[in-house]
Amino acid sequence: MKGKKIALLLGVLMLGALLLVGCAVEEPITPVEQESKEPVEVVAASYVGSESCKTCHSGAYEGWMGTEHPFMIQDASEIWPESKAALEAELAKGDSKFLKIGDTDKNLQSLDDIVYIVGQWKKQRFVVKTDEGFKFLQTQYYPDGNEGSKLYSYGENKVYEDRCLACHSTGFDLEATKTLDRTAADYMLENVVAELGVGCESCHGVGSEHAKAPKDNIINPANLTVAQQNDLCGSCHARNSGNKEFTARNDAVGYQIGDTLKDFVKVLSPANNENVWKKVENGEITAYYDKESGGKMRFWGDGSSSAHRQQYNDLEYSMKFNIMSCSTCHDPHDTSALKGGSWEGLISLDLGSNTCTNCHTDIANWDLDEKMPKNAKSQNVKDIRQHTFGAPKPAADISETK
Repeated sequence: MKGKKIALLLGVLMLGALLLVGCAVEEPITPVEQESKEPVEVVAASYVGSESCKTCHSGAYEGWMGTEHPFMIQDASEIWPESKAALEAELAKGDSKFLKIGDTDKNLQSLDDIVYIVGQWKKQRFVVKTDEGFKFLQTQYYPDGNEGSKLYSYGENKVYEDRCLACHSTGFDLEATKTLDRTAADYMLENVVAELGVGCESCHGVGSEHAKAPKDNIINPANLTVAQQNDLCGSCHARNSGNKEFTARNDAVGYQIGDTLKDFVKVLSPANNENVWKKVENGEITAYYDKESGGKMRFWGDGSSSAHRQQYNDLEYSMKFNIMSCSTCHDPHDTSALKGGSWEGLISLDLGSNTCTNCHTDIANWDLDEKMPKNAKSQNVKDIRQHTFGAPKPAADISETK
């Protein structure tokens, strides 16, 4: 027993010695020393604009400039001469249904009142400032329309920044739209977005850190899954019944690259019985309607799109949705694969590993109008190719009818 007590005493003494050595090696920090330490700076990434990307990515930038993305909202100085002439003719008439500003009781008095225009290839729409915010002129110019005046009534009367601006711009700031004084003379859309138009950072993420130290610190959509890539494009190219969180919005505010799109917007989907009504006549489905947003017809009876900006909806209805992404055929940095009127070139276009012939050996015998007929309307003319790639897959059982 005596030996055990001695051993225990020696152990305690050795432990104490070790503790003393430890204290001698690392002395405690005094309060003064703690105060003298430099604070850790937390840097929040910020938008830098597409012009900043041009320095290192000139080829991609020039290709992007050849698409319609940069022109989804732009200064009114870019109005087409044809659009301008058509509107001037209406102004000369005096009272005209084409001059009504949104849902106000005011008409356009001068072309100088048009602050922005939307569109560069297929059509142009005209944006005017009001005390509520920016609203569309109730008309659009459509060069491929019928003979005579090519102005057509446009029914959108909501405040632009309160409904759809996020899809027409880069770095949309929802909070700014709620707090800024819209009646102020200097209130402009530039106050609530980082960049007019769909810029590089819309698809690659906020770029200040990458611009400062270029490395693998920017999003490359090619590294996303097929579903994530389609959802990224679908955040603007999928017709929906509204945002799930922000009432009355039809853009995907809240969505971030890599998210699941349907967590944020009510995508119209005849394929999955989501957010649509069907119309049945004589036992046949003749159309599908937007279930919530005014009950507008958006799909033909076979489920293919009847309206523009529904490529995602079509693709979802195809047999290819989980196999191929939009970028399988379309390069947003290549004008030949995206610019209006060049879709036909995709069949013969050298897309490297994405060339159609990798899967379709009979491509030389293809009839593009059969595979991708112009089935959807941009205005009153079928001019947009169907993206179901032939007959859509069987529709979901939609019991609700209009």
